Amino acid sequence: MTLERLEIQLTPRCNLKCIYCGNDQKLVHNNNIKISDALKAINDLKPKTILFTGGEVYLAWDLLIEILEKTKNINYEKIFSSNLTLIPIKHLKKLINEYGFKTFHSSFNDLDSLMTKEIRKGNNNTRERLIKNLKFLSTQDVSLKVETIIMKNTIKKLKE
Repeated sequence: MTLERLEIQLTPRCNLKCIYCGNDQKLVHNNNIKISDALKAINDLKPKTILFTGGEVYLAWDLLIEILEKTKNINYEKIFSSNLTLIPIKHLKKLINEYGFKTFHSSFNDLDSLMTKEIRKGNNNTRERLIKNLKFLSTQDVSLKVETIIMKNTIKKLKE
């Protein structure tokens, strides 16, 4: 069996508490996926694409690297889905240069610091890191998918 796309939620944990997120802490477990379960899914389903996600996937960085190392000989497209507020640029470079990531997904509802605080429950540091990482990725030879939520607060600033 060959699967088009497999999404692996490495962790349900997140550093933000976005008001629109479906990953409600009351509804999810607090554990990372077991490496054996992730590897079994990859080996059994042989996906063409794997989207690594969370919660915040960077909170499971060591697990991600272990999976990537153990699947080096398997050919699949890799997608990194993150809020991009924690990951340092050196780790983005590692994903691109060492592991061949060509696609990055993130959301951006942080048109100003008030929105970051009210909608994502973040702070200026998380907003600045997100913007820095989005700018960095926009200079790389990768596909960057940025999503936003159409809300009363965002609709006025959509063109920005």
